[in-house]
Amino acid sequence: MPGQPEDYYRNKANKKYEIASYGQQMAIKYIAADLGMNEQRLGGFIRRMTGEADSIAALSPSQAYTVIEAMKAMLSRKMGVEFCNVQQIKDFYKGATDGNKETP
Repeated sequence: MPGQPEDYYRNKANKKYEIASYGQQMAIKYIAADLGMNEQRLGGFIRRMTGEADSIAALSPSQAYTVIEAMKAMLSRKMGVEFCNVQQIKDFYKGATDGNKETP
């Protein structure tokens, strides 16, 4: 629809049920893959961080934010580089595959 973001209706539906946005869910999956987490380990991590949710689909937006920040901190410790956002993580890995690893 002209004038609307690509994920407008998806986010509108998410707000109705108070679940994490599509972008937040994808960020969690992306960082989990970088950390080498499988579905079972990710579910346990989410349960430990939130105390109630046990899957990405069951997270509220605030819970998803908490999980993302914790996972970014874990990845930063693992890689030795501090990441401010998910785009920096993507750029870091893209630079690593190009052969010119740059720190953000």
